[in-house]
Amino acid sequence: MMWRRGKILGKGGSAMVYLAAVVSPPRSNELLPFLMAAKSAPVNNSQLLSIERESFRQFEGCPHILRCFGDDVTIEDGEQWYNILLEYAAGGSLADRIQSYGRGLPETEVRQYTNSVLLGLSYIHNKGYVHCDIKPHNILLVDEKDDLSIDLNGKMNRVQERTAKIADLGLVKKAGERLAEKGRKLGIRGTALYMAPESIRHEDYEPEADIWALGCTILELLTGKEPWKCDRNTERVTILFKIASTQEIPEIPSGFSEEAEDFLKKCLVRDPKSRWTADMLLGHPFVSAADDVFTGMEDRRLAVRQIEPSTSGKSATDPLTGTSTPFKKMASSSRGLLTLFPDLNESTREITGAGALESQPSAPEFAPLTFPMRSVEQRMAAQSDIEANQYTLKSCVETMTAVTNLSHRLQSRTNGVQQLNAQLALLQRMYKDARAEISVLKAENKELKRKATVMFRFGDPPYAAVEEQGGGNVRDGVGNTEATPSRAVQDRGKKKRPAAE
Repeated sequence: MMWRRGKILGKGGSAMVYLAAVVSPPRSNELLPFLMAAKSAPVNNSQLLSIERESFRQFEGCPHILRCFGDDVTIEDGEQWYNILLEYAAGGSLADRIQSYGRGLPETEVRQYTNSVLLGLSYIHNKGYVHCDIKPHNILLVDEKDDLSIDLNGKMNRVQERTAKIADLGLVKKAGERLAEKGRKLGIRGTALYMAPESIRHEDYEPEADIWALGCTILELLTGKEPWKCDRNTERVTILFKIASTQEIPEIPSGFSEEAEDFLKKCLVRDPKSRWTADMLLGHPFVSAADDVFTGMEDRRLAVRQIEPSTSGKSATDPLTGTSTPFKKMASSSRGLLTLFPDLNESTREITGAGALESQPSAPEFAPLTFPMRSVEQRMAAQSDIEANQYTLKSCVETMTAVTNLSHRLQSRTNGVQQLNAQLALLQRMYKDARAEISVLKAENKELKRKATVMFRFGDPPYAAVEEQGGGNVRDGVGNTEATPSRAVQDRGKKKRPAAE
């Protein structure tokens, strides 16, 4: 395959991105788009780019991750360049979308982007990987459909449907991987304003870190401002310290819908175990509401570019060379329009360049357009059905959320009961030991009382001598001794003999 390098689309820390145009198609049967994005780096400094190429191989087939069409090595001005050919994102990044809009994006538009990014993150996490650098600059808007439509006034509109896709896979790592091949830590990776607290404190990069970064990204899309308040002079270390060492979270201003506010609170939780996963967030009302067909059509008005009835004399600019070329009549698109709407009048036929088609029955010059569309009653009925289904889905999501919260509370109660049972068993053992010790103390106390009673009754000789003399007969706790009374006691009561005269 031969391709030609065009203008610069962006610059990164280790590579540059160029617009690339296919000059000659490849020999294989693979169909490649005419325009692609070539991410290039010198061969002697292309290690990170080659790692990113391997990451793209892991996620081939996911429609919400930027496609990679291959890689090659080119020689330009005597220097070898390693290139990976990526899907061209004509809409730029979400950061560019915020800058062009000038303020926070409409909430309905953010819902659609969030749904696409969550589908991509779910695919990455279920594969066992972590992106590690989710931010508006790494989410690109790719044109999925570029078609023409006609409104009721007969004007042609160009409708562009853009899908948000995850890009920049240079920092992707395996979930649970804590050490590099050489035994050293992977180090801090990512952008400071979107890093999770645990990633800064412990260099822990798990799927929960991507959810925190997604919350910061959605907050920036809604407000048009960075998630953390800081000026250009604020050093990176200061931001990292604030995120890691305080209990603050990015401020969520008032004015958002309840679904948006609750969605952000489910992402911006400092405890990573309490954050919702990507699969859980896909069922959140903030994201599920993005599937509304009529709301989606209303949002697409932001991406609609109106085409004037006459394109004669106008020209388009070649994105590669910058030269101007006149517009060509869109006969193929017009043929499709006339096939779908055969009642188009002659003026519209001339605008669309469909004169080469087979002749259609002539119509009055100002005949109204008749479209094979639903009646107003049918559209209102369909709208009512969709609203009813959305209400039912929202109720189901709320019920599932309540059941999940109840399950968590029940699990915490169960853990509390187990801890109480363990404490109760310990107290029972302590009580049993205390009773045994009390019994021993009672026996010792009884013996001391007996010894004290004997000593109180007989005094001297000591208690041991009294027992040796056989006088230790104690009954009912009272010493009752049958020892021979002393001479003083024997002579007590006898009359003294008178002295001899």
